[in-house]
Amino acid sequence: MRREVRKEEDIAQLTKTDKSRQAKSNGHAAHSDAKSARSLQRDQVKQILDYVELYLGGCPERAYGTFQVSSHWETWPVRSTGFRRWLALWFFAQHQTPLSGQAAQDIINHLEAVAHREGRCHAVELRVLRKGDSIFLDLCNDHWGVVEVTREG
Repeated sequence: MRREVRKEEDIAQLTKTDKSRQAKSNGHAAHSDAKSARSLQRDQVKQILDYVELYLGGCPERAYGTFQVSSHWETWPVRSTGFRRWLALWFFAQHQTPLSGQAAQDIINHLEAVAHREGRCHAVELRVLRKGDSIFLDLCNDHWGVVEVTREG
């Protein structure tokens, strides 16, 4: 009888030990998954930086991204709906899978940090921009036309 009790105790101890090992293993797997996800996100941000120029503009300084859409270039604040829409479309085109809301937010946070750390600062204007001796006028048409006006005309 004592021996049977002992066997039950041994089985209980072994089960407890197995559960402990399994929990530790799951913890390592979760940690590994988190590391893998961070690494994947860094890789995705590096890819995105090939398609978007980040810089600071306005007062207070806001992070902006300029990217090509079809035959024209668009500039949006990194935290805007327009930028988020472009990011989601870009991600889908690259990975054939939708970008989750949390992943989008994480990438936007990362891009904003990159802009503040590495982005150059210049003016961001709407419809009219002065750059050097030229003035650029947005024609506000479906073709995203712009006219450059110089001293010579």
